[in-house]
Amino acid sequence: MTLDLVPEATMPPGHRLRSTHVLLDRAVPVRVVDDPYASVLALACAGLRDRALGRDSVFARACSVLRAESLVALGRVVEPGASLSPDCLTPVVDLTASTMSAGKAMREHLDRLRSTSAAELGADVEQTFDGHPPPHWDAIRSAPRRWLHELTDGLELLWEVVAAEWDRQRGLREEEAQRIGQAAVTGSLDVALAAAHPRGRTAPSGFEFPDPDGIDSRIGRRTLLLNPLLAGLHLTVANLDRPDEVYFAYPARPRPGGGPDPDADAELDALLSTPRAQLLRLAEHDRVMSELARATHLTPAAVTHHIDWLVRCGLVVRHREGRMVRVTTTARGRRLLALYGSFAGREVRSGAFG
Repeated sequence: MTLDLVPEATMPPGHRLRSTHVLLDRAVPVRVVDDPYASVLALACAGLRDRALGRDSVFARACSVLRAESLVALGRVVEPGASLSPDCLTPVVDLTASTMSAGKAMREHLDRLRSTSAAELGADVEQTFDGHPPPHWDAIRSAPRRWLHELTDGLELLWEVVAAEWDRQRGLREEEAQRIGQAAVTGSLDVALAAAHPRGRTAPSGFEFPDPDGIDSRIGRRTLLLNPLLAGLHLTVANLDRPDEVYFAYPARPRPGGGPDPDADAELDALLSTPRAQLLRLAEHDRVMSELARATHLTPAAVTHHIDWLVRCGLVVRHREGRMVRVTTTARGRRLLALYGSFAGREVRSGAFG
């Protein structure tokens, strides 16, 4: 399991931040699940991170209900400069089961964790870290079941704190499922996932995000299982290693209520980088390369470099007219611009996590 939690500012000195690249090079089956477990785990980790940084956030205050033992157990998951955790922490969602209440789903996840044996947890840790677990995970060898029970007890207490907020945000998660459905139908799923990740960016045939333990992963024919988290949480939970499915949990993003979204331009800049976002907007009106250079104050070589990248991502095309080279957005590029006009996310402004 990969938890994207650690801001670059908290990375240990000399630690180089890598990236995880997810290749989405074909149409894949997509399921959006409404399951609260990952949100509770993410909330716990966000709260511990903020406590360590001295932030008086709503997440840090939520963790005040936890016993010291649970805080220590959860601290294994938020070790600075690391993102990997044993796969048993990733929720197991039964797609064949009938719809169940959030409370029953949480009980099943917690019961599964509590029933994990010491041998199973030990094998999980060994496999996750290729036989060389880092010190903060190697330290649980002496009492693996005690660590698991203390962590699970903490998650159970936090669920009692956030259950009402989870229910209040049901509409946001339903809207996110609709957004993903639209992206899948229009061939913009990779763009939607890059936008869903708090620090995601588009990449040729996929998307990428900063990750201390970065890897390259190809979804292939596996089912893509998407799990919207509580809005306001700026982190993700992912498992890219399962043989039949790719699990990705990310914060739900409410639709702006009428009028242009003031965050949209900034988010598109973050998704593509500012020069590429500028060039994509300009190319919507069919521009020649020299016009793009003048409008962005970039050198011709820099414009060529960024346009090459946009071409590889399928967002623009080039065509020559005599001595001029024109650049125009593709249908995919226009869908990206439209996506930010209609679905650009912003943090929840009301409720417990506003």
